[in-house]
Amino acid sequence: MVAFGDDLGGMLVSLAGKRADGSRARIDGNLTPTRSTARIPCMAAVCSLASRARRRGQPGAYPCMGFLTLPEFETEFARWRITTVVRESAA
Repeated sequence: MVAFGDDLGGMLVSLAGKRADGSRARIDGNLTPTRSTARIPCMAAVCSLASRARRRGQPGAYPCMGFLTLPEFETEFARWRITTVVRESAA
């Protein structure tokens, strides 16, 4: 327990926009931990390094957009008992 609350937290992300066909869509995603969230900020780095190790022979700098997929994060999240839910609906 910390002075102002505790070390549990979560994240909710909502996006609304248009699909390629012009229809409107909304995507809601949440991340819910069951224990300390102190490791969440470093998970992208952990997943990136693991992915990079699997993809040898790709030297140099390049954009990271699309480099990691949600399933790659979910593998790491499972180690820390963090669940994710993504829902898509018409906006």
